[in-house]
Amino acid sequence: MTWASPQLMRRSSPRSTACHARRARRTRAHVARSHPRCSVPPRPRSTVAPRPSTLHGRSTPVHAPRSLHARPRSTIAPRPSASAEPIPGPAMARAPGSSIPQGPIAYPLWIPILWNGRHEVDEQGADVALIKGSERATLAQAALYFADEKAEATGAFNLAVRVEVRGRIAAAELAAACRRLVAATPALRVRMGIDAWTGEIVYGFSDDEPEIEMLAEPVDDAETFIAARTMRPFEVDDGPLVRFLVLPVAPGHTTVVLIVHHLVYDWISHRLLAEQLSMSITGAVTPASPDEYVRLVRRVRAAEESALTEDRDYWYDRIPPSAMVAPFPREGASDTVLRRIITADPAAAAGISACAGSVGISVFKLVSAAVHHALPVPDSGVTALGAAASQRLAGEAAVVGCFINEVPLPASREAGETVVDLARREHARWSDDLRRRHYSFADLAAHVRRGGGAVEALNQVMISYRSQQQSVERAFAGVTCTAELDVPNYAAKTPLSVRFFEDGGGLGCEVQWSGHLSARSGERYTQCLAESLAQCAGTAVRIEEAS
Repeated sequence: MTWASPQLMRRSSPRSTACHARRARRTRAHVARSHPRCSVPPRPRSTVAPRPSTLHGRSTPVHAPRSLHARPRSTIAPRPSASAEPIPGPAMARAPGSSIPQGPIAYPLWIPILWNGRHEVDEQGADVALIKGSERATLAQAALYFADEKAEATGAFNLAVRVEVRGRIAAAELAAACRRLVAATPALRVRMGIDAWTGEIVYGFSDDEPEIEMLAEPVDDAETFIAARTMRPFEVDDGPLVRFLVLPVAPGHTTVVLIVHHLVYDWISHRLLAEQLSMSITGAVTPASPDEYVRLVRRVRAAEESALTEDRDYWYDRIPPSAMVAPFPREGASDTVLRRIITADPAAAAGISACAGSVGISVFKLVSAAVHHALPVPDSGVTALGAAASQRLAGEAAVVGCFINEVPLPASREAGETVVDLARREHARWSDDLRRRHYSFADLAAHVRRGGGAVEALNQVMISYRSQQQSVERAFAGVTCTAELDVPNYAAKTPLSVRFFEDGGGLGCEVQWSGHLSARSGERYTQCLAESLAQCAGTAVRIEEAS
């Protein structure tokens, strides 16, 4: 079994003030525990509620901050007794009703115990950290947790679900609807952190009420305001992963924004949350049992652990470190995001679909070949796209949460080939790749690094394809809720992201790049991709600036 290494946290270099404050608290607690005579006691966390935003002088917070004295966010377990004998790994005991193995504490002392951890003594007198009410996260969630800690762009993993509410409804009723949604959706109550004994990422459920920021009057530039609020970072270490913004637009028109971290949200969840928030506003939302979420996490985690042994040889052969090519050099900072939209009208979309049918493959595989074909790389070597692949089974689509994994789709490059040539050569192996979608992406990155390859070659380019509905609408008692599901990301998670979506019989493609790429490189790639798609469609496609 492979465990998430706590040493990754040590090597991370987060920029946010909250991350530095958390590290300072751990250090002070370690000093006080290691040196009892030290005159600098651990500093208690502040119990002052967050100040309301003063932007435009009209913001009023409507939330109940959790009592920080009632449950400290992290507690450092005491050192193990010097006389305690170590317990061999296979013989580790388990606490009654707990899936967490218990044994003498052997971990870096700066790692916190989470979820109301308390300390007991086993039969041999060794200190034991009993983690109450926690479960192991999936390996993909653990990788995302550490990616957030190391991300250079603030709020890169934050996403927004926007619902436009039209009709007469009081602000207090909207706030109550937000609280009902969180109470009814287990994923929105999840808190995550590092298990101090195993070093794994674990999660539990919190009953704290969500933060709801309500403005009394409209703002001059609502889009900029919403983007700024969305990008405000979450504290992923035992902090809430959801908050709300209620923004009046005009008389009888209010925008409700659910801001959520990617750790508890994927594209399937976007539609579910938009529907459930609309239901909560216009009526009642049906509560979901935490058992469904826990069962799905356990099933995905079991599949990931099985893949680590069954699929390792396949993936190590599939990703040759020395042959991997990173298509783009780093050209700047990562806090700038630029977007372009490539639009294939219904006739062009029909041409792309017919081209895929002639090869006997899906449209997704054909456009993946087009994305490869447009990359500016030599005529030899291997490029890889990171495909966002769902880890759910068909019957588990109604569970809100983050259940995706990044699956590399590598392709060998040959001079003079067309998009169709590349698709014919690679599509069968891409099918095999996607069938092995549970393999740990972090382990593949380590494999490339050990082999002296360029790790960035694995995740410079992300691709996704969305074919579900693009909007949600619900009306009840004179109140109408509408949610547009095609919402852009406000920060790029990778240097280049290519997102395809079906749009009223046509096919859209959002090309988004971060400041890692220059504007010139991003524009050049967008043009090359448009030409590759036109080659498949047999007709021109157009490039538009994103609004």
